[in-house]
Amino acid sequence: MWVILSTLLVTVLAVTVVTFMITPIYTAITTLRVATAASGTVSYSDYMYADRLLNTYVKLATSRPVLDNLMVKLNLQISPEVTVITIPNTELITISVDDTNPVAAQNSANTLAAILIAQAQQLYSGSGTSMLDILKVQLNQAESELNLAQQQYDSFVSQHAGDTQGINALDQSVQQKQKYYSTILAQYDQARLAESLRTNLISVVEPAIVPLTPSKPNKPLNILAGFFVGLAGGVGMAFLFENLNTRLLTSKQIEAAAGLKPIGKIPPMERKSFFNTKHDEQSPRTPFKEAFRRLRIQLLLQNPNGQEKSALGSLMITSSEPGEGKSTVTANLATAFAQSGKKVIVVDGDLHIPKQHKIFELPNKVGLSTLLTQLTNIEEAIQATKLPGLFVLTSGPLPSDPAKIIGSPNMPNLIKWLSQEYDIVLVDSPAVLAVAETTLLASLVDGVILVARRNFIREEIVKEACRQLVDIKAHVVGLVVNDSEKNGTYYYYGHK
Repeated sequence: MWVILSTLLVTVLAVTVVTFMITPIYTAITTLRVATAASGTVSYSDYMYADRLLNTYVKLATSRPVLDNLMVKLNLQISPEVTVITIPNTELITISVDDTNPVAAQNSANTLAAILIAQAQQLYSGSGTSMLDILKVQLNQAESELNLAQQQYDSFVSQHAGDTQGINALDQSVQQKQKYYSTILAQYDQARLAESLRTNLISVVEPAIVPLTPSKPNKPLNILAGFFVGLAGGVGMAFLFENLNTRLLTSKQIEAAAGLKPIGKIPPMERKSFFNTKHDEQSPRTPFKEAFRRLRIQLLLQNPNGQEKSALGSLMITSSEPGEGKSTVTANLATAFAQSGKKVIVVDGDLHIPKQHKIFELPNKVGLSTLLTQLTNIEEAIQATKLPGLFVLTSGPLPSDPAKIIGSPNMPNLIKWLSQEYDIVLVDSPAVLAVAETTLLASLVDGVILVARRNFIREEIVKEACRQLVDIKAHVVGLVVNDSEKNGTYYYYGHK
């Protein structure tokens, strides 16, 4: 859930920030009409001609000469982004110009349309003499000849009214001139009509106006797309992490991987520490404290004969790897034993990262390292805590070779002596897979407790730690799951 939500949130935020940082683009559109058919009916050949004609103007509008002409007319340094498309089933084409300046976009679209119209007229008119000009010359000449023939006829009739044969000959000449003039005039009118059609072949239907809102970026669409992309990416990453993640997320998974008897489940701590002189058996029963009382009972039940002194006089608390809370479990378990009236001593056997002197707020000038090297006596090394019946043998100054210190001949004698003097000896050892001396300590105590932290330890790690404990034939009393799931009923009684 957190992977999905975080991926979704990051993606949407990133898309939103980028979208608002993008310079807005304005689009101005000019619509042109290209007259493709003059007659009322359209044949297949007319349709093909119209399609080619429209595509010709689309290519012409985006050609380099036209765009260069546009840059010269508007004094532009860079050619604008131009898009020309045809509207299906119409004679219309649209010229779209994108620019960061809305006024510049409008000017470019309208100017480009004007250039395209002028270019089209130039293409059809050409540089030579047109047919209309030729017909106009012929028409003028025919008109002059007709007027001359008419004048000759009128003059002959007035002077020779009785010459019927001459009058008929001149009248026939006038009729021929009239017929020729009419023919040339009809051709001229047709040519003038065709020229007019070519002149109006392409025209502006709707000029571009100044766009008031940007066309790019589409902020709502971008954010919506970012939402779906982030959601899909988050779900994909969640499935990927789920398949790649070998951390054990439940107590049952830890128990199955370790193959050990569960003897305790410790819920998450409600506060940093719970060690003070006011804590006793009558103190409020919080779930955290109650978990250690239950663990204490489980360990006392390990005595099969019901003897007053537990059969497990010395216990080593360890974990598969650092960070699983073994030192905290050791200190709290010792407190629970002491609160029940037992005489308890905690031995900090972790000569790499000692924690007990910090937990109980004790000096660490002397301790296990100085005691085993005979730099101090046992009375000076053991320190009393604020809680009656609870004593601590801190680690002492950290040696350069912890394995050599733990493996000294004095260590077994020390554990034996402490087991005789105290009801419970709890040894806080390094993690099993971290250092080698943990296996030495495991062989000196009556039992080993393995602490595994839920949602932290990985399956292959806890299996390897258990395998190593089995190889050295350590007496593993059971498994303690740290940061276990909350139990609703248990919490209800605790708060009540």
